[in-house]
Amino acid sequence: QPSPGMLPCEGGVLQLVDTPPIVEGLASGQGAGRPLLHLFTSADALAIVVDLSTDVLDSLATILEELTSVSIRPLPGPLATVLQPRGKGGVRFLGKPLGREEEEEARTVLADAHIVNAEVVVRTAFDIDQLRHQVEGELLMPTVLVATHCDSETGEQETLQEMMPGHDILVGQLQQPETLGNVGGALLKVLGYTHIQLLARPAPEAKEETLLLHLASDILRVAERGKISTKRLKGARVWGTSVPRPGQAVRLDHVVDAGDRVFLQS
Repeated sequence: QPSPGMLPCEGGVLQLVDTPPIVEGLASGQGAGRPLLHLFTSADALAIVVDLSTDVLDSLATILEELTSVSIRPLPGPLATVLQPRGKGGVRFLGKPLGREEEEEARTVLADAHIVNAEVVVRTAFDIDQLRHQVEGELLMPTVLVATHCDSETGEQETLQEMMPGHDILVGQLQQPETLGNVGGALLKVLGYTHIQLLARPAPEAKEETLLLHLASDILRVAERGKISTKRLKGARVWGTSVPRPGQAVRLDHVVDAGDRVFLQS
C-alpha cells in the first residue's frame, strides 16, 4: 500500500508517498494495478527508484511504458510553461512576459484545440512544445532518479543517464538515507520552487519569514502563500534582483525572483 510521509524543508513541507513498485502489466491489473497509476497522475513530481543491481534497461523501460499508459511524460526539470484551464475569462498569460510572436503562437495552439478559457503561466521561459503536450492531454511530470546498489565498475549509472538525459540522479542506499544526499533539494529543484523572504516591516533588515513559491510567482501569490488577505492589498516594496532599485514599490502583478525580500503594502 502507498505510505505517506512528510519532509520538512526551508519555507514549507513536502508530502512524499512511498508506493509499491511499478511492474510489467500494471495498467492491466498486475501488481497494485491501475489505482497506483492514477495516484501518480495526482502527484506534482516523481522520484523513480531504480535498483542498479538489476537489468536497468528492462526495469526503466517497464516503468516508462506503464507511465505512458496514463499519459505521464517525465521531465528532467521544472515545467517551464504551465497550462491551467479555467471556466471563464478567456486566455490570460502570467509569469514571465512573452514576445508578440510567442503569444500569437500560443493562442494559435489553444485555438486549434478549441481552448477558449485558460491561463498560460511562463515560469522560466516560454516552451511551445510543453504547451502542445499539455493541450494534447499529456501530464508533464518533473522527475528525479534515485539509483540504489550502485557499483561504479558496472556502468549502470551511465546507462541510466543515457536513457534519461538531463535528469538528476541521486545515488545511494535506501537503508542509509544519508547516502542519498539532499532529496528535498532535488525535488524542490525539479518542482520549480524558490525561496523569498516576507518582511514584517518595510526595511530589508526587518524580521522575516521564508516562503516557498513556484518560479515566476507574483505579489498576489506571495500574499496567498503567506496567508495574508489580498482584499486591501495595494502592492509591495521589494529588495532583490527583480527590481532595479532597493525597496522599489511594485504592483500586484510584479514577478519576484529567488531571494527577494518583500514587504506587502495594504
